Amino acid sequence: MPHMPFLPMMPPPPRMPMALPPEPPEEINEVAFDVEREEEEGDTVGETFMDYKPPKLSLGLPHPDPVVETSSLSAVQPPEPTYNLAIMDELDETRALSCLQIETIVYACQRHLHHLPTGARAGFFIGDGAGVGKGRTIAGLIWENWQQGRHKALWISIGSDLKYDARRDLDDVGAKCVQVHALNKLPYSKLDSKATGIADGVVFVTYSSLIASSEKGYSRLRQLVEWCGSEYDGLVVFDECHKAKNLIPEAGGQPTRTGKSVLEIQEMLPEARVVYCSATGASEPRNLGYMVRLGLWGDGTSFQSFHQFLGALEKGGVGALELVAMDMKARGMYVCRTLSYKGVDFDVVEAPLEDRMMNMYRKAAEFWAELRVELLSASEYYAEDKSNSAQIWRLYWASHQRFFRHMCMSAKVPAVVRLVKEALAEERCVVVGLQSTGEARTEEAITKYGVEMEDFISGPRELLLKLVEDNYPLPPKPDCSQQGEEKVTEVQRKRHYGPDVSLKGRVRKLAKMEDSDDGMDAHSPLESDHELTDSEEELHMCQICNTEEEKSLERCLHG
Repeated sequence: MPHMPFLPMMPPPPRMPMALPPEPPEEINEVAFDVEREEEEGDTVGETFMDYKPPKLSLGLPHPDPVVETSSLSAVQPPEPTYNLAIMDELDETRALSCLQIETIVYACQRHLHHLPTGARAGFFIGDGAGVGKGRTIAGLIWENWQQGRHKALWISIGSDLKYDARRDLDDVGAKCVQVHALNKLPYSKLDSKATGIADGVVFVTYSSLIASSEKGYSRLRQLVEWCGSEYDGLVVFDECHKAKNLIPEAGGQPTRTGKSVLEIQEMLPEARVVYCSATGASEPRNLGYMVRLGLWGDGTSFQSFHQFLGALEKGGVGALELVAMDMKARGMYVCRTLSYKGVDFDVVEAPLEDRMMNMYRKAAEFWAELRVELLSASEYYAEDKSNSAQIWRLYWASHQRFFRHMCMSAKVPAVVRLVKEALAEERCVVVGLQSTGEARTEEAITKYGVEMEDFISGPRELLLKLVEDNYPLPPKPDCSQQGEEKVTEVQRKRHYGPDVSLKGRVRKLAKMEDSDDGMDAHSPLESDHELTDSEEELHMCQICNTEEEKSLERCLHG
């Protein structure tokens, strides 16, 4: 065996100090940095808005409050004004309109002198925000057209009570001789007939009235078109025109009657001088679908249809929409100014929940829990179609969030009313902004129930009913033409509902319940005591509920 030399064990290498990971760089708050730099330099950094004054007109007094325009729009100059106002001398005396409002009237009238390649008269878009005075600008437009011999005008807005604001604005600009007629107070006969006697003036129309019709089928739209005449070249003002934004709905949706009526009246009055007026009319490209008089698509443009125009804008994103706005301003068809927030203070006011609202919230949460149980009990109905079942639960939770968002908004109303009253007592002007108006639910309710309703429309209630009616498995509607002593309710009771679907669940009962005090039984008046007893006797455990958790939650009516 060979001799192996002995090698002494080498001492272990000295332990090197463990390298600590480098400290992460300090996070820089870019916004705070910009603000600090702005304060130090006394200048603005990356301004979004620019102070605004008419660049090519020097008529009228300055606006009473500072007004701004987006930086992108401020980079574009409007065309040279060539229109001479007939009411200019009067405005110099009364000083009823500011320089901003006069500028809008000049460019709107100048735009109305042109026609689109389709033959229709070109329209104008007023996108000013609150406080710039859109109402008085519209009144000035009506008075200018009156002086030009056009003594008829249509003013379409969102509420009949705004007729009094229209009357006030007309008086302020000196148009006291112009009569304002509320269409909803007039019969469905011809407006210029001897019975009605409206030969000229402003017909004030709400969007609800625009889609209304009599029992004999005579529509308000037809009534207005007949009053105007086929050669009508007066004003048609769509105030708060975002009410028609759902003319081109998203995939799967249906266009609203309001949107279709707004489009139809423009087609029936091709020579009308159309004015679109809304601070949020172009918040999304899709909302421009009814603004056919702007000439952004169709003959003579790069887009043969609105869908091509919409596709191009959606690909381009927000930047493309800004380019469209800049192009419209450069062509003299668009103005968009808003009040400056310079010097504005903000306070966050906590709105304490009232006992009534807390009780309502608790009951709503209990109801949604009941609804979930009922949908679980009906899940066997969708067992074969997993995609349909998943879609229902997506709709459930989306509706759940929207419902409670509306409730949270309503909980703030008492505090808002108190703050508004305090501000009015101090002679301040109050502007209230809403996160959501419930417009879509209101439109659906009007379509469903009609224009005349005894109570106000509850957006959360309509949202909840739509979810139940569209997704809960209900029996087919009975044949109302069936003759004999058998009533509809009996037909429903005797109809075969299917073995695995709960149709007498608590959802249908609770949807009919009226709000009652604790401790009181709230039964639907449509159900007799006998029927309730029968339904209780039919209750037994569903075999689908095979887990202990489900057994503690739900009791089904599967036979």
